[in-house]
Amino acid sequence: MALLVVAYPPFILTLAAGLLGLAWKLVTLRLAILYLWGTALFAVLLALALLCSLALLLWRLRHEPPAGIVLRPQNNPAVFELIRRIARRLRVEPPGVVLIQPGQAAAIGCFDVSDAGQKTREHVLMLGVLDILNASAAELAAIICHELAHAAAWDTWVSRGVFRFYMAMGAALCVHDPDDDKNGSLLAWTVHLPLLGYFYLFTLLYLNDCREREWRADRVAAQICGPQHTRDMLRKTHRLAKLPELAIERLAADAAARDNPPESVYDLFRERCASLSPKRWDAAENEAFMEPRTIWSTHPNLADRFQRLATVSASELPSQRPACELFLDWKRIEREMSARLLAAEQARQRQFDRELDRILRR
Repeated sequence: MALLVVAYPPFILTLAAGLLGLAWKLVTLRLAILYLWGTALFAVLLALALLCSLALLLWRLRHEPPAGIVLRPQNNPAVFELIRRIARRLRVEPPGVVLIQPGQAAAIGCFDVSDAGQKTREHVLMLGVLDILNASAAELAAIICHELAHAAAWDTWVSRGVFRFYMAMGAALCVHDPDDDKNGSLLAWTVHLPLLGYFYLFTLLYLNDCREREWRADRVAAQICGPQHTRDMLRKTHRLAKLPELAIERLAADAAARDNPPESVYDLFRERCASLSPKRWDAAENEAFMEPRTIWSTHPNLADRFQRLATVSASELPSQRPACELFLDWKRIEREMSARLLAAEQARQRQFDRELDRILRR
């Protein structure tokens, strides 16, 4: 991936240098031929356009820091002890912050974290409330191990640079889109076409690399936490994603629409989980397993992940207690997250009402 990332800039620089050299040669021929001077001018403009595309391509994109509830080791010793033990097995530095997010989430990396009015860059493990409520302690350990396996393989550093390059290419393609009336020129096509071809090649290899990294992280999680717990973790998270009535956006909207919103949005999540029939759960699970294989996906489908894990043999972690019991004052976390969700949903609804009133008054 590193070779592919650096392949495009040297190609553009070499091509631009060659065009400028050609223009210089044509100018120094001392022949007053309009055709030669026009060719030289075109070569210079083409070289400048290519250099401009490279400058835009390498422009740094800034992202907003992730939002969530920040947990520290001193406030949640059991969770961080679990993280520390898994990190020691993988010989990787454990993250110093767990960031709880409202829906389904699992990621690891260095992010800007806002805590107590201060923004600091820290090594963060992100976990979703819905995944925690849906998992046992052993299955949560498999999620954590999966993410720490990415960190142990330097995925958090390599993939960050590769992803930034990928997003920069997408931004450059949008800026130089020839279909836009403002950009419909020869220079726009000159910038757009070589970048578009490279973008598709890069994307295919980048996504294939992502899937290989996911398989490797699955295997590590199965070897440490047990293949059955890892399969259960994957099955539950994929199945939950196929149930739109349990999506956090739907839960927040339905809770905010009530005359007396619940203190915790996640009480509504538990109610709906209990009300779903076994047939509905099975249908969602079957849909997850039947998801087709595609080369345009960052993650392998569930069936392929299960097939890869079939060859792993390891002992299972014994703990079957609910994952939320590992957190101190879990009810407070639910209430605080629910308050944020309801406030955001009510603000969105007020904005929608204002826009609707403005349209009706026209």
